[in-house]
Amino acid sequence: MNVSERTLVQRVEDNIASIASVMEIMPGVVIIHDLRTSGVVYMSPAGLRRLNVTLQELQDMGAD
Repeated sequence: MNVSERTLVQRVEDNIASIASVMEIMPGVVIIHDLRTSGVVYMSPAGLRRLNVTLQELQDMGAD
């Protein structure tokens, strides 16, 4: 990963952190994908509860 990719990843992580508290109280499900890998970067707590998985378990399942 080059410097610009690391910067982008950090910016995405920072933005997710800034909205995470709002996502916890939303009744809907929010999913953020990394379009480069088709992987899930973030899923709101409501979505994780509905699927009965952790974010890490969801990410370990892969894009398929």
